[in-house]
Amino acid sequence: MFRNMVVSASEQVTHDGSIAAAFFGADGNLVSNDWKGDQNGEGFERQVSATGRSDILGWSRAVLAPRIYAVLKDFSDRYDWGSPGKRPETTSTESEAEIPLAFCPDQTP
Repeated sequence: MFRNMVVSASEQVTHDGSIAAAFFGADGNLVSNDWKGDQNGEGFERQVSATGRSDILGWSRAVLAPRIYAVLKDFSDRYDWGSPGKRPETTSTESEAEIPLAFCPDQTP
């Protein structure tokens, strides 16, 4: 049913059949969070830390969270969606300079 909805939507947008829908499957480890119990994403943090890559948490706070907030704020302002929530804060130990360049795709070594 979902696939049919996607094909129908693409046909309504293009009207000329220029979009060809292709589908794929993925089998991966879904990282999830119990938002009722862990309202600040602690479940995500535990799962990422368990992989031995807790350095990604600093990157996500210092680099990713402010970028996501900027998009939320833009759309909230543009479409009158209300408050985008609290602006993420970074600590002095979570500066972009401390993040491995592998996690900063817009920077080159």
